[in-house]
Amino acid sequence: VCNHLRVSTPDATYAVGLQGSDYRGREPLLSEFSILPPDYYATAPSSPQPRWVSKGLDMLLSGGGGGQSAPRAAPEPDGEEDDNYKHLTAELCRVYRHAPREFTVIDRGRRNSVCLSRRGFEELYVFSPGSKYEWYGKFAYVCIGPAMLEPVVLPPGATWQGAQCIRNPNL
Repeated sequence: VCNHLRVSTPDATYAVGLQGSDYRGREPLLSEFSILPPDYYATAPSSPQPRWVSKGLDMLLSGGGGGQSAPRAAPEPDGEEDDNYKHLTAELCRVYRHAPREFTVIDRGRRNSVCLSRRGFEELYVFSPGSKYEWYGKFAYVCIGPAMLEPVVLPPGATWQGAQCIRNPNL
């Protein structure tokens, strides 16, 4: 589950509450439903992109080794978030481990905020295309959603439940 949250610009957008969470830098998830800016990758992919329905969930729920992205600079090294008020102005694509179950995304340009919570998912995916695109335009968004770096293996007859809740505290 990946949510595209429309914002005024990533330059005015903050993720609040991620301080102390470990993260792993990675390439953005690609699918035929992506809203990646056309110039996000400097070179074209060497192979056709697989369909989201068949490969996308494998990338999100596994360690991601599906090779679904075009050649690009190496992702940032693993680290720990040191900012409780994370500014999403730069290009950013991370999977946060040990992230809080609930956190807030604030858009100062639209004077709005959204609270996101999750159950059953251990990690959190955050993507920002950066602020080099037109304000209030097509690429003024951030992607946020629950993720899993390790698959859940269930014995026969067992069940697993996962959920994500999006709440606007201003309403």
